[in-house]
Amino acid sequence: MYSRFSRARTLRIALPVLLIAWACGGDPAEPNINEAFVGNWVATSFIVDGEELITPGGGLSVSFGFFSDGSYQFIVGGDVNNYFCDPATSCVDDGDYSFAGNVITLDPGTVDQLGLQYSASASTLNVSGNLDGLPFSAVFART
Repeated sequence: MYSRFSRARTLRIALPVLLIAWACGGDPAEPNINEAFVGNWVATSFIVDGEELITPGGGLSVSFGFFSDGSYQFIVGGDVNNYFCDPATSCVDDGDYSFAGNVITLDPGTVDQLGLQYSASASTLNVSGNLDGLPFSAVFART
């Protein structure tokens, strides 16, 4: 049988060990995604409904950042035709993403949810999907 002394001694030893283990465990709600698409990307081609939007001297720039914590950032500049930014010519969008198989889902579970089919290598990210009912495909280079 344990005496009051041995229980107190066990707690004095076990409690600090448990606290250290808990503190070093990290936040299980925080993902640590290590996929080929994680990184910063700039569009070299962006085709919407058959029309190439990235042209030499055209001024449109589109970039994505996918981060290991499950967040993304989408940055557009020079969008004079308001394909992405309405009514401005430049905009920044950010949020969370999820992925499964070959699909990245931006803003999952929201009204803004957008699925992107993708393939990625060390230097190239290809995405495709549907923007407001129009098919698109894009090629991004790692920056």
